[in-house]
Amino acid sequence: MSERELAQLFGRATREMDARQRARIRQLRGIERELFEVLARRIVEELDRGRGTITTSRGSASIGTLIDAAFSSIERSGLKAFYKDAITDIFGIIGANDAYHIALAPTVRNLGDKRLKAMQKEVDRLMRRRMGIDGRGRAIEGGLIDSLTNSSEVRTRVKEVINAGAASGIPTGRLVRALEITLKGTRVDPGLLQRQFSPLIFDTYQYLDRASSDAYATKLGLDAFIYAGGLIETSRDFCIKRNGKVFSRKEAEREWPKDPTLPRTKKERESGVLVGYDPLRDMGRWNCRHRIRFISDALAEQLRPDLALKP
Repeated sequence: MSERELAQLFGRATREMDARQRARIRQLRGIERELFEVLARRIVEELDRGRGTITTSRGSASIGTLIDAAFSSIERSGLKAFYKDAITDIFGIIGANDAYHIALAPTVRNLGDKRLKAMQKEVDRLMRRRMGIDGRGRAIEGGLIDSLTNSSEVRTRVKEVINAGAASGIPTGRLVRALEITLKGTRVDPGLLQRQFSPLIFDTYQYLDRASSDAYATKLGLDAFIYAGGLIETSRDFCIKRNGKVFSRKEAEREWPKDPTLPRTKKERESGVLVGYDPLRDMGRWNCRHRIRFISDALAEQLRPDLALKP
């Protein structure tokens, strides 16, 4: 496969991942609307005694039961579909990396079909294990995906909002509005489910993509890559100055952690100690949508003659 065809294949995978992420966000917005409608109806039916004010003697335990029932309904429908689609996305991301690196392999190593298929199975198995997904495509209890698809924090926040409103006796309309803002968010702040699951949709999807690429690169002996993905309005300085450029693995591992434009937590800034940063897996860190496109040494030398690759 030519370099042009490889670039097109990689670009198509990038667009597909963007589409998957946008689809999951739209899905969550729909679930937020559905959950709000269910809860708003139950608030009026169960808590409003016809005076336009939340006055109830049922207590927080009974209110909690009301909220749990609403969440259980959503879990069986919208959220269940979301979890299933997220796992489908994960297999799609793994599959896209398979396709690119299997196509790239002949340009760097002379491997037969049997060895290529064995390599693919090994990488796929490794990625499923890291994500906590079994051979049948189900989340393993206690695994990464299982931990990221937990809505208990969302339930707790909704209970806090409704219990506080019931305890203070605020008008029903105000409580419903507060619940709507909490669940659905505003133009500038995402909704509760979006905040809960954004790390899965963005950071975990990107981590999986990069980890899969890195696994293939290790097996194929690839050292050079392009910092790919393009720029958007919110791109950080760290990514802006690297976008579209060629780097070596050692260069990234040596230089990127020392870059002052690399996003850091408050604790990291205060201590000067970077915690848990893996350049080839984390790149520009949180919400970074860039991808690592490994390339042959020959192409790397052509694109960047000054790059020192491994001997």
